[in-house]
Order: sequence, then structure tokens, then C-alpha cells
Amino acid sequence: LAFAQLAMQGLAPDSQLYQDLKEIESSALRCKKILEDLLEMSRPSGRNEKSPVDLGALIERVLPNLKVQYQEQGYRLDLALKPLTPVEVCSSKFEQVFTNILTNAFQALKPGGAVRVSAHEDDKSVVIEVEDDGEGISEENLKSIFDPYFTTKRQRGGSGLGLPICYNIIREHGGQIEVSSRVNEGSVFRIRVPKGDKG
Repeated sequence: LAFAQLAMQGLAPDSQLYQDLKEIESSALRCKKILEDLLEMSRPSGRNEKSPVDLGALIERVLPNLKVQYQEQGYRLDLALKPLTPVEVCSSKFEQVFTNILTNAFQALKPGGAVRVSAHEDDKSVVIEVEDDGEGISEENLKSIFDPYFTTKRQRGGSGLGLPICYNIIREHGGQIEVSSRVNEGSVFRIRVPKGDKG
């Protein structure tokens, strides 16, 4: 990966050599992502400590790492967050959850598209919704979306492990994740985390 990135320096982006090296870089990044996801899937649950966390504030904490994904592409990010009742979670694991789900949402967008993140709560749960107006997911693919290694975006470096990891983390915390989607209209990922420590 490092050699490919170093070799690209000083080359014209429209040259054949640059394009070949770019392909090598993309493949190496995808392999790196798969290895990271495999390591995460193999880690035993319960190792990370939980603490009271405002999930809305946690989302705002991960957004700076995602700016390049939406600002440079001209996408819009709409936030409808408010202070939430803290819930007992492992903050590092939920940072990973929100990073994965937001990354998926941005990758699904068409030019000029938007992602909306909202939060609310009821008596039992804190609810986070991530909605995009992108390409949507077919009914057939929705059935498999949380299955390990299932992905609809191989060409964009998808490992097929990001959403299963999110699913496992949320379930470890006694929560739920649901998806509703319509092709060419977009998707909504809805995460429910129970108030109080359920695990």
C-alpha cells in the first residue's frame, strides 16, 4: 500500500501508470479493511467497559472523521440531534457503529444527495435514525444485509462485515437495529438502545 502511494507521487492522474497504481491502492485498502473487520468479529464480547454515554454527542464526535466523505463529494449532512438520556454502552464500539452506518449512507448517495441523522427517545429506549436519499436496497438484499460477507459494493471496497459488526455490537448492548428501504428512494437505519444497562 505504502509503495503504491509513494509511486503515485508526481505522476499525472490521467496516466496509465497512475491508474494502475490507484487500482493497486484500492485493492490494498480493501484487504486492510477486511482484515480489520475480521479482527473485530473475532474479538470476544464484553471486553470493553461500558459507561453512561449521550449517543447524540457521540455521533457529533465521529463526524469530523467523515467530513471528507461528504464535503468533497458535495453531499449534504442534516443533523436533528438533541441532548439525550445517557445509556450504558462501550463508547468506542458505538463510535464504530456510527462510523460504519454513516459511511454506508454516504456511499449510497447520488450526486447532490443528503444524509439526515436524527435522535429521539421514549420511556424505554434511545433511538437514532440515519436516513439517506440514495440508491436504496432491494427487498431481496434487505433479507441478507446483516449476514457476514454480504455486500452490494465490492467495487467500493466493501468487506461485507461492517453491518454484521454493527448488528453484533448493538445486540451485545441489548439493542436493536432495523432497516427500511425503497430502491431509488433511499434507506433508513434505525438503532434502539435500551435505557439502563441490559448487558
